[in-house]
Amino acid sequence: MRIISKIAKITLTIVVILAIILSVFFVILKNGINIGNIDRDNIHIERLYIKFDKKLIINAKNLKIKKNLNKNDEKKEFSALDLDKIFSYIVYLNRFFEEINLENVEIGNNNITALFKDNIFYFDTEFLKIDIEIIPKENSYDIAISELSFKDFDLVIAGSGYINLLNKSYNFDGFFLTHEINGKLDFSIKNGLLKYEIKSATATSIKNFMDELGFKTGMDQHLKDWIYGKIIAKYYDIKYLNGMIDIVNLDYKLNKMNGFAKAYDLNVTFNEKLPSAVVKSADIALENGNIYFDLFEPTYQNKDLNGSKVDILNIMDGTTKIIVDIKTNSLVDNEVLNLLKAYDINLPILQQNGDSKTEVLLHIQAHPHKLNVLTNSVLKNSDILISGAKFNVQNLEVLIKNSQIDLNASNISNKELFKASNLKGKIDTKDSKANLIANFEEVFINDIFKRKNFSSDLKLDFSKPAVLLEIPELNTKIKFDKTNEIEVNSLKDLIQYSKILTDLGFKNGNLVVNTKDFKDYKIDIKDTIFDLPLYKKDGSKYDSDEIYINYKNGEIYANTSYLNFKQSKKDMYLDINGLDFELKYDKNSSSQTNFPKINISGKNSDIILKDINKTLNLSSFKGNLDNKNIKFDANLVPQGNLTLQITPEILSATGLNLNSQSLNNFLKSKSFEGGEFNIKVFGKSIDEFRGEILMNDTYLTDLVLYQRLLSFLDSIPSLLKLKTPDFNNKGFNVKRGKVLFIKKGDIIYVQAMDFKGSTADMGGVGTINLKTKEIDLDIEVKYLKDASSIIASIPLVNQIILGKDRSISTVVKIRGTLDSPNYSNKVLQDALLSPLNIIKNTLELPFTLFE
Repeated sequence: MRIISKIAKITLTIVVILAIILSVFFVILKNGINIGNIDRDNIHIERLYIKFDKKLIINAKNLKIKKNLNKNDEKKEFSALDLDKIFSYIVYLNRFFEEINLENVEIGNNNITALFKDNIFYFDTEFLKIDIEIIPKENSYDIAISELSFKDFDLVIAGSGYINLLNKSYNFDGFFLTHEINGKLDFSIKNGLLKYEIKSATATSIKNFMDELGFKTGMDQHLKDWIYGKIIAKYYDIKYLNGMIDIVNLDYKLNKMNGFAKAYDLNVTFNEKLPSAVVKSADIALENGNIYFDLFEPTYQNKDLNGSKVDILNIMDGTTKIIVDIKTNSLVDNEVLNLLKAYDINLPILQQNGDSKTEVLLHIQAHPHKLNVLTNSVLKNSDILISGAKFNVQNLEVLIKNSQIDLNASNISNKELFKASNLKGKIDTKDSKANLIANFEEVFINDIFKRKNFSSDLKLDFSKPAVLLEIPELNTKIKFDKTNEIEVNSLKDLIQYSKILTDLGFKNGNLVVNTKDFKDYKIDIKDTIFDLPLYKKDGSKYDSDEIYINYKNGEIYANTSYLNFKQSKKDMYLDINGLDFELKYDKNSSSQTNFPKINISGKNSDIILKDINKTLNLSSFKGNLDNKNIKFDANLVPQGNLTLQITPEILSATGLNLNSQSLNNFLKSKSFEGGEFNIKVFGKSIDEFRGEILMNDTYLTDLVLYQRLLSFLDSIPSLLKLKTPDFNNKGFNVKRGKVLFIKKGDIIYVQAMDFKGSTADMGGVGTINLKTKEIDLDIEVKYLKDASSIIASIPLVNQIILGKDRSISTVVKIRGTLDSPNYSNKVLQDALLSPLNIIKNTLELPFTLFE
């Protein structure tokens, strides 16, 4: 920058020296002097012509001054200070010289061409070119500048100027062209301060200008890129730009610059990884070292960014900051997420519809380079995806500061999972995890699980492709992936919130759910513990297994190694195989289970009647349970059909086509052998009902009651001759039989027993206490046909004993217990009172359930 000044000094020195020489040789100079070749140690002149005629005339060619310039003179650029000095020397040119013509002057490493003639001053170096006309005025000069070119800055100026000799000030009014920019330029120099103003300038690019300015000023690269590079327009219209330069200290004072420009058809690149935003126009204001870009009709990926702007603050004080303010009312979709991702912010929220307002602030510190990203998004009435899972938000605020994200949702829900309010928390995108808290109005999985009104922490981990959500209060983990997975390590505390699991008696287990769409589910429950009225064939409780559940189209399908379960929108079905079903019913008991409404069926499954401690051995059955209403249709082993119905008001049971095995199995005894049975009971409850048993072609074989009855009959001498073939070791042969009874509590009231044999009949009445096993029965044994022939020859006895049907009977009283019965009778009294009418009364009872 100082070489021109040095050259000017040297030139003036030469001129002064030559002037002294000329004064000595004035007479000689009057006629002119031609000097051929001068070659000294530091100076070489090929041709020199000097003449004095009112003013000096100097012509020199190939002038070379061999001079070692110091390091400060080695620089290869021009400054406004040089221009100031040159203008100060122009005064002397017009005063002392008529003509100066220096061709090919070489001073050190610099080549100069200079010409002054007829008030025209032409000066050309490697860095500066001046072509001006000097017009003398009183104490001043007017200057017409044809060209003032700063070659190292690619700046050309043309116009008119004015030099004031009294205050040593310089003014210029003209036009300029630098790189891609041209327009009107005014500047002045006074007291070492150059003031300038650019007006009505236009440009199709400012790339080269900014490259040059950045190099000259040492501008930070990030700052330069944002002025031009990240923001590029097709056309610039600079309304004005003014500022000042301290030409003594080479201070460009960029913080004092002020200006305003319009730019059109801009591309704004927020990040090199992203497409550019397109801007129709922008206002660019430069004020006190700050640059403000106000963008008009900006769009990014067809998104309206109206209201967005870029501010560049503190350009030259070492604290430069670039603030990029991006605003949009468009959805927070993939384009917005990719924008954030370019700044290493992985926001796991994707908005699908609704309303939103988003503002992204990029705070960029130029030196040292530092980036802060601040984002505020407000989503309303929107469906969003959180790492693939769909949710709805009424009002969600997302605040982002670099890697930290704050969430605040007034209402958030998932159609298939939950409804919550006041969701708050932070997401750290560095480790891709979030800690949240929410008030849950309801958490549900279709008809499987439902819990209301509780608060819980939430942990979100999206560091892997499969995003993991933990709900500690529910002991639940949800993995969002192509096949979403819900895992519950322990169901113990959650079963109470699942009606289906409660109805099915679940107590604990580890649950894993897989679902693609949170509508249909595949569920695997391991280490399951449950309490169902089911028993294995070895008598052990069936209370643990692995359960597979398939929930599809609103229906639940479940299966284990023993059972299959189905629940449709209206009905439940349970099919068991190889398990015994315990039926417990006591309407007066507070512990009575209210059955779910379920259709139940079984194969190779018995029904255990817990209330009467009896078991129905079945080959198969079908039934319905609904609260306290029970209905069953069953096939008994080995044969027979059974219908059972129990409600809080009615008990009804019918067994048809039963055989002795079916009945003995139910009674847990060997009471009968062979034959066919029909049974029917009807009443209010299991504790109060009446019943009827019909039988054909069977034997009464109860080992205790019958054998002791037979022994007792054998012990009566007067009856030994009355024994008939119906009484034998196989049992009492019943051709047809009927039993009518009533149960009240633990007491069975036998209203009538009527057993018809081939030669004898039996009938009876009495009570049996089921709890104490006490019995109080009166049995009438009636002998027919064979017995009448024995005593037919005794007329009087015949009438008394035989009666109209010519039969004889005896009464046996049975007392004690079922395990230890006692027998007694009074033959004489029986004879006098015969017939006793027990059997007759049986036949005349006013009811029969089978009619």
